[in-house]
Amino acid sequence: ALWLDPCVGDGAFVAQMAKRGIDAAQISAIDISPGPGTVDDAARTVREVDFLDWAVAHRAAVDHVVMNPPYTALSRVQGKLLDRALDVRSSDGQRLPFKANYWAAFLLTAIGCVRDGGSLVAVLPAAWDFAKYAVCVRETVERAFGEVIVVRCASPLFPKVQEGVVVVVAFDRGARSCTSRRVEVLSLAETIAALDQIALGKVPHGTCTMRAFASPPV
Repeated sequence: ALWLDPCVGDGAFVAQMAKRGIDAAQISAIDISPGPGTVDDAARTVREVDFLDWAVAHRAAVDHVVMNPPYTALSRVQGKLLDRALDVRSSDGQRLPFKANYWAAFLLTAIGCVRDGGSLVAVLPAAWDFAKYAVCVRETVERAFGEVIVVRCASPLFPKVQEGVVVVVAFDRGARSCTSRRVEVLSLAETIAALDQIALGKVPHGTCTMRAFASPPV
């Protein structure tokens, strides 16, 4: 399988992939910041490149995406980076508004990189739940995958993010129907426990099925 981390940063995800025996040739790691990073050699790492540009030539190129995209308001992004982000479209053809956040552009773009049958995991801010611009993002994820599980943690998981976090786990890219589920937890430990259950193919305790529906793939 081929893996992608579209915003590798300090390489936390890549380090864990390497620890689990995934070969560097199987991992594409992209970041706009200069390097080198401490684990760049554990992947096919490309730095000083805009992921949104990179993705144009890499549609349906990987099997799995693991990402913690930048949480930056588009109003703070400038130049070609902003132009590319504002050109990203959801499944219904809508462009992201200027009031959106960079994470939404990364997530929508990453979906297009996943092959049929593949999966995507994203660590996102709580805006996934309540931001107006996130409605079309959520719908696009559900139209693109056969199963979507949202793990919502009420407490912050990162020192610099003073709000709850959402982990979106999506399976079976290209499926013709989707089951959307949600589980709410209180802490990092409960978040990890829920993700462990999902990894084993189980439904975490307290999970609610939000809806099951058929939709055209995107």
